[in-house]
Amino acid sequence: RLIAISFRGTCVPKDLVTDASIVQDAWVEGEDVKDDDVAKVHAGFRNSLNSIVRRLKELVLAAVAPGEDLSEYDVIVTGHSLGAALATLFTADIAEYGMDAGRSLPQLEPSEPWWNSLASAFGGNKQAGIFSAPPPPPRPKSLKMYNFGSPRVGNDA
Repeated sequence: RLIAISFRGTCVPKDLVTDASIVQDAWVEGEDVKDDDVAKVHAGFRNSLNSIVRRLKELVLAAVAPGEDLSEYDVIVTGHSLGAALATLFTADIAEYGMDAGRSLPQLEPSEPWWNSLASAFGGNKQAGIFSAPPPPPRPKSLKMYNFGSPRVGNDA
């Protein structure tokens, strides 16, 4: 089983604005962009992908046949030019965090999950029942990327 995801390159004037937004943002939203050890990415590419990534993850998960799991599928991601940059960021996100359709691109996690304070308020066990952590996001059997004419996406970190 194979799911192919293709990102298109620059083709409308709005895409030129995305391409020209060359300031670098932290890959993980909320990290200090002034820290040399923090992974930074092209702000335009990150913002462009962030605007579609949750819906894209939902569509990928919906492509999995009933009764099957994403872990039974190979996923290939591709793109050209702007699309290659988006494919690179999307692949990095899925490789590190799984196919989590409940969130956009990476962000600093809270120091304590939101449900722990709720569990404490009701005297419940923080690690049991409805207050336990959700299962990890699904991951494909394999994740591969093949790009054409990709611009530089981020720094060396």
